[in-house]
Amino acid sequence: MAHFGTTTQAKYWLFTIKQVDEMRKNNNQEARERCKDRVSNGEIEPLTLEEESKLRRIYEIKIQKNAEKLGLPEAAQATAVTLFKRYFLRTSVMEADLSTIAITCLYLASKIEEYYIPFKEFAAVVETTLSVEQLLSFEMEVMQRLEFHISCYHPYLSFSAIWSLLEECHWNMEARNDLVDKKKLYSYARSLIHTSLLTDLMFFLSPGQIALGIISYAFAHFHISFPFELLLSLKSERNEEYTVDEENWLALWEQSVNEVKKEMSTCGGLDTWNISTETEARQLLKKLSFCRDPRVDPTSTEYLEMVKKRESDKEMKRLEKNRAFSEKRKREFAMITGIGEDTFQDSETMLKKDVDYLHTVNSSKELEEKNEQTILLVEDNKNKKRRRRGE
Repeated sequence: MAHFGTTTQAKYWLFTIKQVDEMRKNNNQEARERCKDRVSNGEIEPLTLEEESKLRRIYEIKIQKNAEKLGLPEAAQATAVTLFKRYFLRTSVMEADLSTIAITCLYLASKIEEYYIPFKEFAAVVETTLSVEQLLSFEMEVMQRLEFHISCYHPYLSFSAIWSLLEECHWNMEARNDLVDKKKLYSYARSLIHTSLLTDLMFFLSPGQIALGIISYAFAHFHISFPFELLLSLKSERNEEYTVDEENWLALWEQSVNEVKKEMSTCGGLDTWNISTETEARQLLKKLSFCRDPRVDPTSTEYLEMVKKRESDKEMKRLEKNRAFSEKRKREFAMITGIGEDTFQDSETMLKKDVDYLHTVNSSKELEEKNEQTILLVEDNKNKKRRRRGE
């Protein structure tokens, strides 16, 4: 596995909280202006930032539920949510079809993580009417919007590694006067890793930092002090060449814990999510249907017309490309033979005339041969009749 610092996720998908907020604010503002241009009356109010956030959360949870129904592994589930969140970091929900993008990200994630699902089975589980061609078209749209940065790294491996390090230290809870069951602590921390995908932590921290912060939070939840000194000493023993000093480790740990706590407070807490009720969700989706650009809905007339125009433009480009290729070949022929393009065209015309003349000559010869054969047959018949009379 590549070092995280060299990945596209580290280079292009790590931001500060201010940067993420600014991007979403700009997307929302631009979408609101275009929405007001589309809708003439002032009765429809575009979605706010908070409403967009709630709608994204609803479909992120849907992705996780559908992934579980399909039996996708944790990595594929996490990749699907990550792709969805990346897409809507650069796009307002008013300018894309949430359901279609969620389904597309889920199907694309199964390919990225090499977990094959037959399309019919996939379509039945997610209850989509999209065709294979449509889904592939939306896959390309998603990848282009993400600039083909589709490799995703998640906290699961880091979580397992940190937990293993703690166990290798022969960490004994009873000796430290901690009477919490390790299995309960592990299960709780593991569930937080899964739930943290619904936050924006993936845009602020590396997978290792997220895992470290989540485990620290789980320890605090059970009123256990995190054994930071054991983890630090074990790090030094296992890898002396890349030993990190205590101050940097402490700074890393504090940053991870602070970011996790901040995200939890923003989202209502990882273990007490304020999920939209069904009534609120229906109201938001109804409002979205009025605000959304109709050209992004695969079932709308505007979308079908847009696709038809796109295919027409594609065909025109193909024909233009073929014409340009033909002209290029003519110029190359002229350069090689020393014959100008006009002469080349005249040669083509003369050649065509010669071919037509040859066809005419051949036809005439064939006709003459047939006439000669006919004459010979007539004479032969006459000779046969004369012989019979002489007999």
